[in-house]
Amino acid sequence: MLNTEHFSLLAGRPEEWDEEIRQQASRAANQNVAINLRELQEEQHYHGRLSVEVVKSGCGWTVRCASGLDNFQLVHGARQDAQWPATYAAAAAWGINWANEDPANRECRVRKVDAEEVVTVEVEMEAFSGGRIRTVVIPVAGGVGQTTESPFWRDLTTEQKLDHIFYYGQNDFQPVANHCSVSVGDIIRLEGKRYRVDAVGFTEIPTLQPAIQGSPSGPDSAT
Repeated sequence: MLNTEHFSLLAGRPEEWDEEIRQQASRAANQNVAINLRELQEEQHYHGRLSVEVVKSGCGWTVRCASGLDNFQLVHGARQDAQWPATYAAAAAWGINWANEDPANRECRVRKVDAEEVVTVEVEMEAFSGGRIRTVVIPVAGGVGQTTESPFWRDLTTEQKLDHIFYYGQNDFQPVANHCSVSVGDIIRLEGKRYRVDAVGFTEIPTLQPAIQGSPSGPDSAT
């Protein structure tokens, strides 16, 4: 289970796995016996539970396995990619998108004391990936705080925000496994609206409004 006192969950939905641990712990307590947490963790790992952690190392920010069952193996960083940006945003983006490929069984976390402020934005990868979602992480280094209430982010125009998202959606600056860069034709989800990436600039995609059901009319309708 995630120690929420010290860690933040960046992506993944481990609720069912955690509930299994809680139930077994409760049964053990009722029977006044100790729970074999190590054995339960090994069993969950065997059945597909995986977790990674965004960590800062001597080579900058990297992604590693979060479990000793995987020997805390380095998953992605400068050793795997000579062009790795080694930034928090890049590592967080890699881990978040990795977890989102199978959120019921994967999770990405970071120590609260190490976490940096970011904004996350979803992009529908329509151009080359059939609409799969890529999460773009915009770092505080770009002047963006953790929420849309950040003074810098709030004061940007929509066009400027979209430019930020497009920039950090490039694998040159934020490489993500199994995803191409944000491209012309992809759809950016921003503040409740959707914007298509054009060859130059962006176009808002109108939201279809549900048809309004009016009162029946005609000679047989009530007046």
